[in-house]
Amino acid sequence: MHNKSFKTVGLLANLKKPNAIREIRRLCEWLITHGCTVAVTEELDHFLSAPHTTYPASKFSRVCQLVIVLGGDGTLLWGARTGLYGNCPVLGVNFGTMGFLVSTSVQELYPTLENVLKGIYSTDKRMMLEAKVFRKDSKKESNAHPHPARLYISGNGLNITEIGELSLVQGLWRCVKIHGMKVGMYRFLVIIEKAKGNYSGYSPDLPGCVATGKTCEETEINIHEAIEMHVQGMIKDKIPVPKSVSVAKYIAIKV
Repeated sequence: MHNKSFKTVGLLANLKKPNAIREIRRLCEWLITHGCTVAVTEELDHFLSAPHTTYPASKFSRVCQLVIVLGGDGTLLWGARTGLYGNCPVLGVNFGTMGFLVSTSVQELYPTLENVLKGIYSTDKRMMLEAKVFRKDSKKESNAHPHPARLYISGNGLNITEIGELSLVQGLWRCVKIHGMKVGMYRFLVIIEKAKGNYSGYSPDLPGCVATGKTCEETEINIHEAIEMHVQGMIKDKIPVPKSVSVAKYIAIKV
């Protein structure tokens, strides 16, 4: 439980996403009815009729206590690159097909916001890095997809040279080797069920990996940590990490 309250909430959106304008209007009205002041950049100003305050990008992060981003991973990273967040916590709402950084769906947005405004949330700190890709035997930066390639990265005061290699798999950068160590990104479906006195969570793709918590939010945090440790253990023991193949869907029936 956090004591920090969010009175001024900033809104950012990728307006090219379907239904983004409609959702940003709905979100603005919802925040106002819950006692929040809404701040937007000039890009969103003329799309909103509900009361709001417009700020230039240079002042946006100074007035916001929380920023909500509607889009995908690209939209979230764009806001970070342009300095729109400052030190504000950011809630990413996924309007894409899959997001590693933006995981809250539109259906989960308002229940999640209810908890956030009550102080029921957890934060993950991120560090922004800048990466440049070069051809294997060249000092010239490449805008194409060289294969193999060298990866140079820097950020937050770091000045790192050639930390590893990139591997191109089916047209996507899926694998990074840092100092000879293979680093991957994994995403798993998690099921959280209500039990008698608590909640339990598990992933169908990782048999035996379970976690519990007093609340749904606590269980989500605990299963995240459990999966992280589970996968790290598999990698250490040289056991192949399974692909996530499970999906979850709601089915409506008439009775």
